[in-house]
Amino acid sequence: MNKKSIFLTIAIGALFFSGCGDDEFHAKHNQGKNCLECHSFKGGGTIFKSIDAKDYDEKMAARGYNIQLLLKDGTIIKYSKGNGYGNRKYSGNIDNIGNFTAQIVDQNGTVVNHSRENSHNIDRLACNRCHTKDGANGAPGRVVNFNFYDNNQNFGLSSIQE
Repeated sequence: MNKKSIFLTIAIGALFFSGCGDDEFHAKHNQGKNCLECHSFKGGGTIFKSIDAKDYDEKMAARGYNIQLLLKDGTIIKYSKGNGYGNRKYSGNIDNIGNFTAQIVDQNGTVVNHSRENSHNIDRLACNRCHTKDGANGAPGRVVNFNFYDNNQNFGLSSIQE
């Protein structure tokens, strides 16, 4: 093979493998930071594997999970993949969102964690603003891919509670 053929083979292989996998284009991208401070989409956040994960910790980001909003009328709004493991974003219309229940779902669409019913509104679309390492504004900590309280402390509460 000549150099041109080798380069072409590597380039095609890189494109093929970059399209594989279950998550985002780059592993690291400001996990845990308030997405809306830099981006113009309407909502965003990071799903973690630990309630007290540190900012920028892509290794603690939960891959393969999504954020969705269950509106009072039963409508479900799904976030899309963001840049960086565990990061999710929403760029759609927020005019008629009202109060909602924040939910974390696995790849099969099964709800694995959720907030209290209708406890969030459009002022709470920047998940990482409150869901920090230590929690802020009543949040217990990070948005996680499991029901933290039921699994660890039997409080019967959700990890994304506010």
